Amino acid sequence: MPRSPSLQVVASGLNQPHHLTVGPDGNLYVAEAGDGVVGAGCLTGAEAACANNSGTIDRITPQGSVTHVVTGLPSVGNPGGGSASAGAAGVQVLNGKIYGVIQNQNIDPTTGQQTYGPAGALLGDLVSAPLSGGTATSVASFGPYEAANNPDQGAGSGPGDPAIDSDPYNVVAYNGGLAVADAAANDVLFVNPAGQISTLAVLPLISEPTSGGPVMAQPVPTSLAVGPDGALYVGELGGVGGPGTGNDVGDANVYRIMPGQAPTVYASGLTMIGSIAFDQAGRLLVLEIDTAGILDPAAMGPGLPAPGAIIRINADGSRTTLASAGLEFPLGMTVARDGSVYASNFGVIPATGPFPGVSGQVVRVSDPAPAGQLGANLGGYRLAASDGGVFTFGAFGFYGSQGGSPLNMPVVSVASNPVGPGYWLVASDGGVFTFGTSGFYGSLGGSHLNAPIVGITPTPDGRGYFLVAADGGVFTYGDATFHGSMGGTHLNAPIVGISATPSGGGYDLLAADGGVFTFGDATYHGSMGGTHLNKPIVGGSTTPTGGGYDLVASDGGVFTFGDATYHGSTGGTHLNAAVVGIQITPDNGGYLLAAADGGIFTFGDATYAGSLGGQKLNRPIIGIG
Repeated sequence: MPRSPSLQVVASGLNQPHHLTVGPDGNLYVAEAGDGVVGAGCLTGAEAACANNSGTIDRITPQGSVTHVVTGLPSVGNPGGGSASAGAAGVQVLNGKIYGVIQNQNIDPTTGQQTYGPAGALLGDLVSAPLSGGTATSVASFGPYEAANNPDQGAGSGPGDPAIDSDPYNVVAYNGGLAVADAAANDVLFVNPAGQISTLAVLPLISEPTSGGPVMAQPVPTSLAVGPDGALYVGELGGVGGPGTGNDVGDANVYRIMPGQAPTVYASGLTMIGSIAFDQAGRLLVLEIDTAGILDPAAMGPGLPAPGAIIRINADGSRTTLASAGLEFPLGMTVARDGSVYASNFGVIPATGPFPGVSGQVVRVSDPAPAGQLGANLGGYRLAASDGGVFTFGAFGFYGSQGGSPLNMPVVSVASNPVGPGYWLVASDGGVFTFGTSGFYGSLGGSHLNAPIVGITPTPDGRGYFLVAADGGVFTYGDATFHGSMGGTHLNAPIVGISATPSGGGYDLLAADGGVFTFGDATYHGSMGGTHLNKPIVGGSTTPTGGGYDLVASDGGVFTFGDATYHGSTGGTHLNAAVVGIQITPDNGGYLLAAADGGIFTFGDATYAGSLGGQKLNRPIIGIG
């Protein structure tokens, strides 16, 4: 039966929403360009009267509650109408801060400075604000860099396209800093933690057909994503070749960028790309703004233009359209931890019009076959063996393993990246192995330990991780924060696992006797400590809300606390091998148990996607993630 993806409106009444991202709290952060209002004297779009401070970055919960967390950002209105303002266009959450890039319509070709006066002070800048919200401050200014360096040397410039031009449009965390796509400069830039700018790549011109023959048009990079191979990927809007037949239908590309190398085409034959992303299976998603291209005749009239589309490029090169109908000028796309795809819709329409009853939206792509959609944690899981072998099922992708490689000590835990295609393995000596987009932030390999490492859990944004030892010692890396440990404290039974809270501001330590120890913002909801158990506890997990946790014993007995819900267990059932771990479904409606022989047991709404039960394994399975 064919799938029929549909759109669920999560939030409306937005002012031209552009790119969006998922924060460590599980909420969406959306860049809104502004209200489109122009002042008296705004005639060409270059005058100071065209700028105001209506741009914002909003926090939107999955339930649709909207909060302006960063306000007063500059916005340049379009004097020809109330839409298509330039303003806040890209957003990224990193290391406890909100980062945004602000577009610019006009710069001084000599200095690169914005020309709109005080109201435009942050136009063309990378800005930051605390995650809790507040006033944005400048981190880097791209106009002066463009004026001083002009990386594309003005290629493709002409009337209306000056040789010195800058319009930063998207930002993504990359290689210890931030990568920025400058749509007007036709380059991809890197900003290091000190705010210094350098050039990562310049995109080549596009051959566009016109009635007078092909011309070379500017690529206009609009979107960025880090792939499972660690490379940077960039999507282009495409240019317009000129009057007549010039358009970008089927001419836009997604490029792969590696430091020091020229961009290479990863995917072609696309149209008017607004955003790109990768799912846990490593498949590229492309958001097309208008499937009829930049010169869509319908966009010139009073009605709606042709719809956009979200296209998945599958492993075999085939393409699946996840959504199209109802996507009207979508500009941004992101993927949540539960596998949901969110997009900004009506991205050039402010809350005040110009079309009555229509405003900017954030929509969720709803798919009745979730295991096949762009999904982070729907219908998939990973198993890891003590020799570092990794086995993937459902929507989860394989990005490598330590199987067959010599290890100083056995692997004891696996954790999937909560926001991207990747995972970590940790060995009992604290050595950490990274795969896909999961970054290496340090390890204990080669360090003296009082007790072996037994678990790893990532921070919610995937930019760090916690390690825990059998004596309850906790070690933090990346943006993980230390909130205390049981190291040096007498324990009745060893610690067997750690689970971070949804905010990343705390963690639960789980002991073999069922004892639970909470730190930071983790809340204690009870334990099995002091209770007779048929078999020892081997693992557990905090619920997606942070309001509870479950524990699992080696016989598959499951114990739930707080808002964790009991859906059954294998306690009292004959097992071919001991249970070694548990994974809660994103909606807290079920869980999976994994056994040492690779057997999988599902309860509640957990989806079975395969197992290793009955297969010969080189080493036993030690965890699920």
